[in-house]
Amino acid sequence: MRTERLYLALRENDATRIVLRVTAFNWFRLGPTEVHSKSPGFEPFHVGRQFSTFGQAVYEITSHLYGKDAARCDYAREYEAYCIGDLDADHLGTAERKLALRHEQRTTSFSPLLATVPVEIAPDDSSGSGRWIKCGDLFPFVPLDTPDDAVEELMLRGVRRACRYFFSTPCRLPSRAALIPLP
Repeated sequence: MRTERLYLALRENDATRIVLRVTAFNWFRLGPTEVHSKSPGFEPFHVGRQFSTFGQAVYEITSHLYGKDAARCDYAREYEAYCIGDLDADHLGTAERKLALRHEQRTTSFSPLLATVPVEIAPDDSSGSGRWIKCGDLFPFVPLDTPDDAVEELMLRGVRRACRYFFSTPCRLPSRAALIPLP
C-alpha cells in the first residue's frame, strides 16, 4: 500500500489507547517512530517521545502494560491503521509469511497486491470515511513518493528480498500480472 504518512494504533474494545507515527518506513521495515497521541495510563509515553524503531516502541509499550516478562506483541495483529481510500477487501491478506516471535512461529498475512494502491492513513477515525485494518494486512508499506514506474518492480523485488531476509520459509507471492495497475 502506498502512503505518505503511517500511523499505527493500539486499540482495545474499539477505544484507541496509543497512536504511533512511523516517520520512516519501507516495505516490511518500520523505522523511527514517535508517540502521536495517547490515552490516560501511558504517562511514560509523552506525545513526541521518539523510538529508534517501531519494534522498540511496541516492546516498551507492551512492557509498560504487561511487565517485561510478558513483553511480546504480535504487532501485525494488535496494531491497526485507520485507512481512507479505495481498499478492496478481496486484496487484503492475499499472501502469508511466517514470523519467529520469541521462539514461536506465527503465520500472518500481508497484501502485496495493494503495493500500488495509494491510501491515506489518518491518526484517528474522526473523519468517519475510512476503516480500521490490522497492520499486518497492510504490508508492504510503500512510500508515496516512490516513482510510479518503479513501484511494480520494487514490489516484486522488495517482497521477495524481504521474504528471504525475514522469513524462514518462502512466501506465496503474486505474479506481476496480479498487481493492481497504477492509475
